[in-house]
Amino acid sequence: SDTFNKYTSQKDKFDSLYIFIINKVEFEEVIEKVSKIITLAAPLSGIEIPVVFKPFVYYNTPLLQQISPQSRFIKQIHDGRYTKSITCCFATRGYNPLINERSDGLITLATQQQWTPPYSLQYDIECNHYEILQNRTVVEIIKRQLK
Repeated sequence: SDTFNKYTSQKDKFDSLYIFIINKVEFEEVIEKVSKIITLAAPLSGIEIPVVFKPFVYYNTPLLQQISPQSRFIKQIHDGRYTKSITCCFATRGYNPLINERSDGLITLATQQQWTPPYSLQYDIECNHYEILQNRTVVEIIKRQLK
């Protein structure tokens, strides 16, 4: 569609494209088409941005507006009916001088763990936000889930 082409042609907006697509269809429709869900260091509770920074951050990074705790997208995740296998991997080690609590270096551990889908398998992974994709434990978890 024209809207899809408009968003894919804007390289600086590409990081929020997948959120945009999911918002344009019914969440239940999307969730019914998958057989398993695996999250890696996902901020399922949403990311709260201090009020002072919101206009600047949201203007420069639309994705963060989509994953605020009050966003439609996060509310749909929390209200979703989950009938498929869900695995959540939490990145538990990292450092960021701007984050005054335990984090993976990019997002707080609380944003990853405060809300999780009911009956999900949950794993604490000793790595930072960027290392989780290459972590051997995560690779093994994903292999087991995909069998």
